Amino acid sequence: MRHNVIAFAPDGGAAAVRDDMTGLPSQVLVWEMLEHGLKRAARDQKSLAVLLVYLEGFGEINRNHGSEVGDRALLAVTGRLKHLLRSTDTVGRFGGPKLAILLETMSEMADIQLVAEKVVEAVREPIQLGGLQLKLSCSIGISLYPCIASDPETLIRCATDAMDAVKDRGGNGFQFA
Repeated sequence: MRHNVIAFAPDGGAAAVRDDMTGLPSQVLVWEMLEHGLKRAARDQKSLAVLLVYLEGFGEINRNHGSEVGDRALLAVTGRLKHLLRSTDTVGRFGGPKLAILLETMSEMADIQLVAEKVVEAVREPIQLGGLQLKLSCSIGISLYPCIASDPETLIRCATDAMDAVKDRGGNGFQFA
């Protein structure tokens, strides 16, 4: 069994920095990486993109096939995403069926759009688990530093709003904030 890696917060509390099931950075660590990435981007006068990815159909897989199958489907999807991203990019678990992707030093909208399209395709590809063929889709909200915001909270909020707009339109796509 995997265990969370624990970091101690300045207030003395402890927070898991790795998702227990996937091994991906947890929401706590994603926030820390985003804060660090923003400082580096500001210093180097570079950009940073935040993509929030909501996995649609994940809850249904858990309800219909159980959490073990849901966990295996999530591992398959996150493995695909780690494979298609650059080594300098980050994919983390942002809670439940939501993932966060941080793209550093990517300033061209066309390049960011291409990554988002590849993420949608990777998630949409059927997952074969034993005799099951599982299907997911995703809604992605994208916010950019420095043109949208310069602080983590606003970047995440804008990406969340854009992600929710995609979900409201039926999902299976992406939108810039």
